[in-house]
Amino acid sequence: MLRYSFLPSDFNPMVLMLGEAQDMRVLSKLLESFAQSAGEMNLGRAKGFAPSDTQITLTGAENERLGMRLLSPQQKVLCWVLDSSTAMLFAEMVHGLGEPNQKSGSQKLLCGCYPEIPVKVSRGEFTDDYLIFGQPALKSGWPTKGSE
Repeated sequence: MLRYSFLPSDFNPMVLMLGEAQDMRVLSKLLESFAQSAGEMNLGRAKGFAPSDTQITLTGAENERLGMRLLSPQQKVLCWVLDSSTAMLFAEMVHGLGEPNQKSGSQKLLCGCYPEIPVKVSRGEFTDDYLIFGQPALKSGWPTKGSE
């Protein structure tokens, strides 16, 4: 499942999306579908997306600036405004990460409209447990209370 989260920072905030080949194909298809329909989509409800601490709504551009926008920093609520041509371009970029011969790599999805939060889509560059929400944490090797 595709994992994602907003990573706040004073100097380099970003939305990070992580997954394997199949996950990249799912995201690519979602962006293609959005480009054709331009309807509003909530990534948290999309098939193939893991539970997240971040809410992202993909919405069509109606005389708005394109790009990822932070609506509520405290609750990690964002709106990703795309037009159909940009969504198709992003779908192609992400599709390349889903190719079987591609072992790892990343793409930064930017619309070029300031201010905009970059979206980094990555395959094979982070551990499998990075950005997992709603599941017990993996053992870190450090003793915990009652395990000494």
